[in-house]
Amino acid sequence: MIIADWLQSREFSVKKARSTGADRTINLDQVEIKCSTLWEVGTYRFQQLRPQDYSHVILMGVSPDRLHVWCVPKEVVFSHSERQHGGKRGKGTDWLTVDPQNIPAWLAPYGGSVERGLSCIRAALGSVEAVKAPMCASSRRSRTVKARARKSS
Repeated sequence: MIIADWLQSREFSVKKARSTGADRTINLDQVEIKCSTLWEVGTYRFQQLRPQDYSHVILMGVSPDRLHVWCVPKEVVFSHSERQHGGKRGKGTDWLTVDPQNIPAWLAPYGGSVERGLSCIRAALGSVEAVKAPMCASSRRSRTVKARARKSS
């Protein structure tokens, strides 16, 4: 898998997922990985998104002149995706459409360029360098603070 190999070359621990509800375990997190080339209409369409057992979705968009990478929490992806099969009454499978010429504001905090995407993956999934990427929206630190707040409520 290209993305898994790329992350391993950047010192992430990438292993087979603990269940069929995710693609890989990266560091200790269950992660879904999706890739899209540009469709004829000029957008990426990340397909076959299912609400299974993972915390984040790594999205890689491949254009003729650039790559885009995002690491997005599952709940954020599903708040912006649409049913892939069966229209609005379809069940279980969504897709996410992204125009690389007009990145939506909700997606921008989770990556974009390869360098920014990698920084956000580090922040979300942890690494020695996670502290260097505090500007990414889904940092491990913010998840820990939120979890502690929920427990004390």
